[in-house]
Amino acid sequence: MTMHPVVELFLRRAASNPEEMSNGRWKWVLERIQMHGSQPEKDAVQPVYNKLRLDGVHKEMMEALLNPEQDKH
Repeated sequence: MTMHPVVELFLRRAASNPEEMSNGRWKWVLERIQMHGSQPEKDAVQPVYNKLRLDGVHKEMMEALLNPEQDKH
């Protein structure tokens, strides 16, 4: 199956510039692929999505550990 050009571009960009994924620059593209892409396209971007989410949780956990007085949980 051929992937939509935006999916291919997103995956290439994620591979060549992972820091842009971790800072959330392309989160809106990822979310739209998840909403409107075919199942194979969603499956292709899922690892990037999972990493983004886990990176966010990691950041929150580190902030809570380093600043316990500001822990929001």
